[in-house]
Parts: sequence; structure tokens; C-alpha cells
Amino acid sequence: MSRRFQANCNLFQSKNPRAATFVSLLDTSRTKLPEALEQDYQLLSPGDEKVLVVYGVGLGAMYHHLKNWLVADPQRTLIFLEDDLAITSLFLETETANVLLKDSQAHFYFIEKESKQIKEGKEVLQAISWGVFPEKVAIRALPYYEKTKAKAFKRIKNDFLYELSDIHATLDEYTIHGIPFFRNFWENIFLLPDSYRGNALFSQFKNIPAIVVAAGPSLNKHLEQLSQLQDRALIFAGGSSVNALTEAGIKPHFAAAIDPNPTQYLRLRQGLNFEIPFFYRHRVFPAAAKLITGPKLYLRGGDGYNTTDWFEKKLGIRGKVLGGGHSVANFSIEIAAALGCSPIILVGFDLAYTDQKTYASGVNDPTPILQEDAVEKKDIYGNVITTLWKWVLEANWISAFKKKKRGIHLYNATEGGIPIDGVKNISLQDAIEQFLTESRDLDGRVHTAIQEAGMLECSLQDIMKAEVKMHKSLEKTFHLLDKLLLELKKSAKHSILETNEIVVLLQEIHEEIAYSYIIEVFDRMRTKLDFFKRQFSFDPRVSLRQQSAFEKKQLIEHYAFLREVAVVNLFLLKRSADARVS
Repeated sequence: MSRRFQANCNLFQSKNPRAATFVSLLDTSRTKLPEALEQDYQLLSPGDEKVLVVYGVGLGAMYHHLKNWLVADPQRTLIFLEDDLAITSLFLETETANVLLKDSQAHFYFIEKESKQIKEGKEVLQAISWGVFPEKVAIRALPYYEKTKAKAFKRIKNDFLYELSDIHATLDEYTIHGIPFFRNFWENIFLLPDSYRGNALFSQFKNIPAIVVAAGPSLNKHLEQLSQLQDRALIFAGGSSVNALTEAGIKPHFAAAIDPNPTQYLRLRQGLNFEIPFFYRHRVFPAAAKLITGPKLYLRGGDGYNTTDWFEKKLGIRGKVLGGGHSVANFSIEIAAALGCSPIILVGFDLAYTDQKTYASGVNDPTPILQEDAVEKKDIYGNVITTLWKWVLEANWISAFKKKKRGIHLYNATEGGIPIDGVKNISLQDAIEQFLTESRDLDGRVHTAIQEAGMLECSLQDIMKAEVKMHKSLEKTFHLLDKLLLELKKSAKHSILETNEIVVLLQEIHEEIAYSYIIEVFDRMRTKLDFFKRQFSFDPRVSLRQQSAFEKKQLIEHYAFLREVAVVNLFLLKRSADARVS
């Protein structure tokens, strides 16, 4: 083992401890690097992405090729992934490895092959995904790897893109201070006195078949069948699928709305001539919620925020909280299960571009196919189809839900689109013949159940009283965060725990209800993100003083962000109050 190898292995170990152990024990005396591995590296050219991930490292020729690209912009990042220990070992013998591993803009990770026992590869990809968030990422391969290891490259690329998509689905809204949720929440809480207790409907429809309708393009071929099934199964529609059904003259028994964006208003405006009972949560776009002419069925839950918990406790609103999944279609499945429906039959869940279309007829959707977000999958018939990572996340949620709720009888009668793991595919006609043979007065049963559930017992005065209390706490939390930031900047030479003022301020902040029910979730998410950012940018050669300075800067940015969350909510609260007065 050469001194150069040992030095490089020590640097490599800081981010690859397990792989460093394996590679240090490997005998590569008879290993010969394929000549083609270092050829044609000029073919790989980055685009406008800030982060470039390259599968395959060879002896590092690609690093030299991309060095000027890195130097041109200090915000750019280059990441090499390798899954061959022998090549990793040979690379660590080179001077290039020493330069790369000391380059603050370059990173090298070993991706261990996955198995049921070993999840190291996925964990590495997850950590990298958190580390590079929110930058745009491109994933390429050395030309030699693209030719000889195409299957492995596709798997690693897809796994990485899936992790990135999952993280964006989780973090994007938090990074913009939760505005899509809170701008709706502060208005929608005043809908509560006019809403029914949606949670009281849980378990009221045991063993009644349900059809949950999504708005995939394949829905068109089932509309005629669905029009004949309104007395044989409860029909649930979420978001856009309400339009598709009402356009065809079909009134669903229940609908659901949780989309926080104005597009929900435009779509719902088309299809609300029918008085459809609507399940909703505070996340829904307020103008869309006000369009609902049928009974508003409020369901508990904050979709990732704690704020609703406090108001629900204050207003005496009780009941189980449903998860909600990644979409209103996921949410509709969960509602049908909570109501006790069985079996649950899915229709229109293409979760893909069927015939290059996004939605069924009757849904206005100007969104083009975004090729950079697209991925090819096999559909239920084994044919290649284009989907998006957000739809893959939805499909995986359904699979996990089915696995968790083992007593749920769930069938996919979409007759197209991507498969949903663990959910049996069945034609709608077969589902009708097997499960939907009995006729019932389902409209009457729904009406009776809603009336028996009753309205929420809270008044506008109760809501305003709770809102005033939260507003006062939010103002106090803002001022405390402001003082904390001043103290942090003053104590730049000290550890955060070395000043009593900071300790006291943190304690006071954590005791405020506005912190517990508004700020805390942002604190938690930012703490996790900060942790992965530190891990990703960790350099063992950096002095403790430099590391401390970095952490102090990160901490100031952290609490400045929390202060911004408070400011945003104070503004949205005032806007909501002003709108009520006018």
C-alpha cells in the first residue's frame, strides 16, 4: 500500500467509511483498467445545471476535462459515483485522486450494490440528494460505462432522480415559508362553522364497494360504465376528476379538494353545478372552497403543519387524522378506506402520459410534457410509457398504503398506465361482475350519514378568539427571534451555549405556542437540511476554527429563516383580517 494511496484513502474515508475499509483490504495487483474507460471523455459536456453527477471515475480523466467548468462558477458541484471497488482502488493510487478529494467543489462516493440486507447505496444517494438541494442536477455516465454498464447506470440514475423528486416534494414548500399552505389556512378556518364533521363519517359505509376516480386519460373509455354504477358503488372523485365526471353527466357521491393553487379554482369552477359533498382540509385554495355548493365535509389534519392541531383543540374538533399521500387521488383512496368501503376499485389512475395526454376529457390542462422530469416505465401491459417522478411517488404511496392496510381489498381497474406494486390489475367489467352486483340507495345513505354527522360546533367568535391568541404569540416569537439573531451576531467568537442570553432566548421561544404550532416544523426541517449540508461539505482538512465559523454562519441563516416564517404568517394573518373587514 503506497503512501499516496493511504493519504487518499484517508480523505476518501471521511464520506465513504465502509467502502474505505473494503478498498484498503483489496488486492489490485492483477487488476487492469480497461483502456476504453479513459477514452472519449470529451463527449460528456455539462448543461446549465449547477450540479453534475457522473457515474464512473476511471483514473480521473473526466475530472480534468470538467475542471474549467468547475472553476468558472464557485457555485458548481461535481460528484463522481463509482460501484467498482477495484477501479476505486486504482483511482486512489493516482495524484488526480488527491487533487479531486481536496477540491471543495468535487466529491467522490462509492455506491454499494443493493440487496435486501444492504441499503448503503440508497442511503448514499439520499444523503447526496439532501446535500445538493435545491440545485438543478444532471446525471451522466462515462461513455464506457454508458455502453458496458447501461443497466446499472439506469438503475442508479432512476434511484437518484427518485430521491431528488421525493425530497423536493417534501421540502419545496417549506423553503418558501409554507406560503401555499398558510395563505389558504388563515382564510379557510372561517369556513368551519359552515362545515360538517367529516370525521364522523368514518366507518359508516362498511363493506360498501367504492370506485375512486382519478383523471388519467384512460378514464374516457370507462365513463359510460361509470354512469351505470351510481347505485352499486360509492364513487369518489378528487380534484380534476370531478370535472371529467360531471362533464359526462356523472355525479360522484363524494369529492375531495386539497390543492392549494389557483388551478384548483379554475378546474372546480367547471364542475360544481351538482351539489356534491366535498371533503376538504385547510390546504385547499379558498376561492375553490367557496365554490362548493354541496355539504362541506371538514377532515382534521394539517398536511405537514402543526397549526391545525392547535386550532382544532381550541375549537373542540376531534377525530382521526388521515395522512393524505402525495395527491388528492391518494387522499381519496384513504378517505374511502376510512369510511369502511370494500372493495376499493381504482379507475383513471394512469399516473402516466397515455397517448401523450395528461388528463381525461373535460379537464382543462395547459401543462406540456416536461421532458426533464419525464421517465420511461413499462405500463401494465409491458409497453414503454412516459411518466413523471411525482406520479411514481403517488404509485409507491398506494403500494405502501395497501401493504400497511392488509385488510383493504384494493384493485386497479385503470386498464392502462404504470403498474402499482401489490395492487392487482383487473378490468372494470370484471370488477363489476365480481363486486358490483347489488343495487342500493347510496344517495339516500350518503345524505342520511351527513345529516347524522352534523355540523361542526364552533362559531366565528371562537375562531377569532383563538386567532387573536395565536397572533399575539406570533408577534412575540418574531421579536424573540429578532433578539436571538442580534445575540448570535454579537457572540460570533463564542459557542452558542456559552452565552446565557442565547440560552434564555431559546427557552422563551420554545415556550411560545406560535413556535410549537407554526415555527417548529420549519425548525425541524431546516435542522435536518443543515445537517446533511454540513455532512456533504465536510472537509477533514478544515481547522476547527473554520468549521466553527461555518456552523455559526449556518446557525444565523437558520434563525433568520425562522424569523421570515414568522413575518410571512403575520402578513398573511393581517391580509386575511383585512379581507374579512372589507
